[in-house]
Amino acid sequence: TVANTSQTVTRFTDNESTLEAIRNNLIGITGGVLRLRHENNNLYLDYVNLSEYGNYCDQGIIFGENMMDYVENFSAEDIKTVIIPYGARIDDKNSEFEKRVDIKSVNNDKNYIVSSNPVIESYGYVWGTVTFDGVTDPSVLMNLGQNYLQSVQWETAVFKLTAVDLAA
Repeated sequence: TVANTSQTVTRFTDNESTLEAIRNNLIGITGGVLRLRHENNNLYLDYVNLSEYGNYCDQGIIFGENMMDYVENFSAEDIKTVIIPYGARIDDKNSEFEKRVDIKSVNNDKNYIVSSNPVIESYGYVWGTVTFDGVTDPSVLMNLGQNYLQSVQWETAVFKLTAVDLAA
């Protein structure tokens, strides 16, 4: 259902998230929406052309009825539970992609850091990249990445929930 299927389009990405790649290279170019579909105990992510989308649920969210009170200044898109930290740029004229200092040499040849188990249990594996320009030492980069996962990304998070106990 992708418009302009007569064109062959090749895209290269450089560690952007899958969702960013889909938004930028599919939806941003051809339009349409993403829809989750449950079928035979499997969950599928479908791209659907807007003309084929069909009906939508027009149920409103009504404060005090199906929502009490919830305020946040933090987006789920801001949460990362697994990060690939990048440091300073490395000049490499033989590569079509930008190269940066990474943590492989100090992290058992892995370029990523995973949050603690309680965070993973709450949010799942949410991948992202974080760039620390100017950092040239992989050990320092590793420490900055760990600090980011444990505290920095949570410093601006404010959640406020109002609940009423209706048990009498």
